[in-house]
Amino acid sequence: MKKLNFFILLLLVISTRLFSQAYLGYTNDIANLRGGAGTEYSILRELPKFNNLFIFSKTLDNNYYHVIDIETSTEGYVFKDYVEFDKVIPKSSEKIFQPSGKISSLNPEISITNQTNLELTLILNNSNYTFNANETRRISVAAGNYDFVASCPGVIPYYGSDLLEKNILYTWQFYIMEK
Repeated sequence: MKKLNFFILLLLVISTRLFSQAYLGYTNDIANLRGGAGTEYSILRELPKFNNLFIFSKTLDNNYYHVIDIETSTEGYVFKDYVEFDKVIPKSSEKIFQPSGKISSLNPEISITNQTNLELTLILNNSNYTFNANETRRISVAAGNYDFVASCPGVIPYYGSDLLEKNILYTWQFYIMEK
């Protein structure tokens, strides 16, 4: 029983670390956006001073913050000394994946439509999916709770959590609202 409780606690810690509380921030100087949390990882892009960032959480990974470069929608890591926090981004409480019917497959499926002229990146837990402009595609995933982040270039990412149940087809349409 102790092993099971420890395992459940570990899963909760990991899942809350992934998408617990996100922030808007920016680089305070020229900084490297890296493919991982360390100098041994490749530089994906050099970020200019005052570049806008979506910061997954205040939790450091090897002294790096896990971020999305809002300008390009590129996910990566920036060394902590180059990151400034600006605003909290509230986690969506909406269920974005809408059930649309039963399916014979045990795994739930999601029909995703990108209704923009931009490339969409959808992160479901630790899996990344890319959708071209105006593309509709169906993906199959295991049943369970999912943390999601949806991003595209120049747009503040949208994030939250949703439960996907077995034998259900879900739909989701991604679009951009201007305020």
